Amino acid sequence: MNAKRQVFIGTDSGATTSKTGGVWEDGTAISTKLLQKPTNSESGPAAVVAGWMEGIDDYLRLN
Repeated sequence: MNAKRQVFIGTDSGATTSKTGGVWEDGTAISTKLLQKPTNSESGPAAVVAGWMEGIDDYLRLN
């Protein structure tokens, strides 16, 4: 049986860099590597949120 597992994603956004990581539902890390991308805060809040969403998509695609 191929059961789906839940994934929990977290982001840590600073002034210049946003990091994305994730764990499986049992708390084990999906990867020991964090995905890092520029925050783009100079472009405003919408750009920061768009960057978070892109980071999540990229993290899931790469892992």
